[in-house]
Amino acid sequence: MSITRYFIMNKNSACKQVRKDIVRMALQSKTGHISSALSMVEILVCSFFNMRSGKDKFILSKGHGALCLYATLKYFEYMTDSDIMKYHNKEFSFTSFISDPFPEGVFFTSGSLGHGLSVAVGSALSDRLNGNNYRTICVVSDGELQEGSIWEAALYAGANKLNSLTVIIDNNKLQAFGETDDVVPMGDIAQKFTSFGFHSISIDGHDTNAINLALETNTFDKPLAIIANTTKGKGISFMENSLSWHYLPITEELEKVVKKEIGL
Repeated sequence: MSITRYFIMNKNSACKQVRKDIVRMALQSKTGHISSALSMVEILVCSFFNMRSGKDKFILSKGHGALCLYATLKYFEYMTDSDIMKYHNKEFSFTSFISDPFPEGVFFTSGSLGHGLSVAVGSALSDRLNGNNYRTICVVSDGELQEGSIWEAALYAGANKLNSLTVIIDNNKLQAFGETDDVVPMGDIAQKFTSFGFHSISIDGHDTNAINLALETNTFDKPLAIIANTTKGKGISFMENSLSWHYLPITEELEKVVKKEIGL
């Protein structure tokens, strides 16, 4: 078996496990934001596969996808199964939005949308000034792109050629109160980032091979923007592309259906 095929198979296996853990946490906590977590599973898994532990940094600006981050951290052994099952229980150790105290592998709260990219830009600039050849990966939602702070950060990153910065947009085309294009149309997202000085790539955000190839792109003197086209609620049929599942918890009536579809 080729090395490339070996890694692709491992990533796909990891994605299945991460989806199972997202559902397990959601079921025991009876909380929502499940579909937002399911849309970015492949993005987070591939990001962590491509990061060097203790050097590269990951920032989840899309804070309401914390379920996915916890499950991914568990897969990569930053957290234990016991840890993730404290999600929203009586100990309240891990909440719907990343907050202090942070689990290992996390160093920034992401409860307020639109701020993560600014922190990621600061991280990339700090590494440059300190002579560190480290990478910063920041995942944002398509709805976040309506925040002005995103574009201030993008303008600075492009102008300063912060080529250690990668921003991945989870482009699932839905946000809390409607389709993203109905709330504030963003037009050609890739072209927007290109005009801000990024090297931009649009891919299938559930294709682990495509994500891996995008992450390996040599942008030379430009930051990298990956527009990952995804499906909200990916993996659970009645959640896919459904706006109503942005917040809803899984009911007892649907629990058996969810477990069957996700493989629990």
